[in-house]
Amino acid sequence: MEAFTEEIRERWRGLCDAAVESVRRLIARDDKQAVFRVLESNGIIAPQGQVQNINVQTPASPNQDERVRNLRACFADVMMERARVFKTPMPELNEIAEKNGIQLDFELNAANEAEQEDKI
Repeated sequence: MEAFTEEIRERWRGLCDAAVESVRRLIARDDKQAVFRVLESNGIIAPQGQVQNINVQTPASPNQDERVRNLRACFADVMMERARVFKTPMPELNEIAEKNGIQLDFELNAANEAEQEDKI
């Protein structure tokens, strides 16, 4: 019985391509019922006679504190990049990084760099 049932399922699955093509032809002829059935069956619109519950949530706009934090982060990025590129000494930034456990991939202390160059 299992083999027979699986054979019937395979035949049914084989009809899917033809069914999809038929639906395409119906839609191409502007068959409104076919269009609505396709949209309903895919959950795009509510089935006929039911009310669709649309729950659209608009993203909350950032408050003043969040905007200030974002601006500070942008300034910090610019400051760190300039310190790295121009080898600007910034001991305060180095202290803040150490205090917060942040590993910088460049040296911010010009005195240390001068010592390293002397050793070379």
